[in-house]
Amino acid sequence: DRHRVDIILLQDVGNVSWSPAGLQAAGWVSHRHTAPHKSMVLLRIATTQKLARGQTLWRSEDYDSMGITLFTPEGSLFVGTAYIPPNIDTDRAAREQASRQHRELAHTASKCDHAIVVFDGNETIGREGRVQTHTDGRTSLSGNAENRTITDSTMACYDGTMIDCHRSVHDQGDETYPALKDMTSTSSGGSSSTISKVHSRIDYAYCSSTLAPRLSRCDVDHSPRHWTRSGTPRLNYHAALVTQFAWPGLWGDAGPCPAKNAALKGTTLPRRPNYAR
Repeated sequence: DRHRVDIILLQDVGNVSWSPAGLQAAGWVSHRHTAPHKSMVLLRIATTQKLARGQTLWRSEDYDSMGITLFTPEGSLFVGTAYIPPNIDTDRAAREQASRQHRELAHTASKCDHAIVVFDGNETIGREGRVQTHTDGRTSLSGNAENRTITDSTMACYDGTMIDCHRSVHDQGDETYPALKDMTSTSSGGSSSTISKVHSRIDYAYCSSTLAPRLSRCDVDHSPRHWTRSGTPRLNYHAALVTQFAWPGLWGDAGPCPAKNAALKGTTLPRRPNYAR
């Protein structure tokens, strides 16, 4: 609510047992991937449901990727999310699988007039994509040096048709990007006796080139650090990427709905939250 967000794209939430009825009461419609996948989409009822007619839901049959297509007054808009398995920087087999997953997501997004995809990529671009803070205060870079640009990474399929939203907004072209403030993942040094903290840029928001002129904001928000029941801030967490587009009239009259895909079937929600889960 602080950011007036209309769509929330989540990854790695397989152990989150939110009640659909509880979310609906709070003003959100939820769509989950099927188990054991971990991705999820939340749509704000007050805005996105003005485009409810013709919405289509897509869940990958092979990967932890999903998305929803909205039909806007200016054409179809695909909004997708994906969780990419870990070790992409170091494991060749994991890289090959991640490349296939990204290609499927990019291909699905390309079917629409406009697209936004957000994912936990578990992959860095360049050595500067990961910063290690040592116990003596020194910092060192440990990102993937072989990924000199996106074209060297498993995300190469987005190059040319989509843009990295955060880089587009914050990279000033002076070779200082990404800086520590641009990192999206924070973790402790783990078993290392000399590293106290690790910051990585491994979460990404991409939008189609058709939306690039409307991109007005993409900021790293560290609020998830405080999303704990105990009140103690997390040592290991992913920040949120808050991305905003200047799109007047987006949630207005959707007009006629093109019958490009089968419409979503209705869902009967329980009358109360399922506290037994």
